[in-house]
Amino acid sequence: MSLSDQLPPLPKLSPSLAASLPMIRLLDLPLELLIEILSYLGHKDLLKSRLVCREIYNTIKYSVELSYYIELAADDMVDGLEGRGRWTSQPATNFSKTAAADGARWNGRSA
Repeated sequence: MSLSDQLPPLPKLSPSLAASLPMIRLLDLPLELLIEILSYLGHKDLLKSRLVCREIYNTIKYSVELSYYIELAADDMVDGLEGRGRWTSQPATNFSKTAAADGARWNGRSA
């Protein structure tokens, strides 16, 4: 079941009310909210969304949280299903796996 299936339907707006509302762009949102929204994308979609524009690219690149998730996916250490939001439920476990692999490489052993 997708996230959109779980949400209640949006109310219908009259055309006059819709025309009177200000247009808000995604990039007009506060940075914290934009990162929160992007955090619900899977790692493949995050990588693709970097191609949309420079501002989204920089947001993903310089967000520690989003970059960490992409790194976890690159190391094949992402918990749960892709695109379900708030990616990993066990960051300490993932960190220890990464640290162990890095330590093995540092000591000349393969991970």
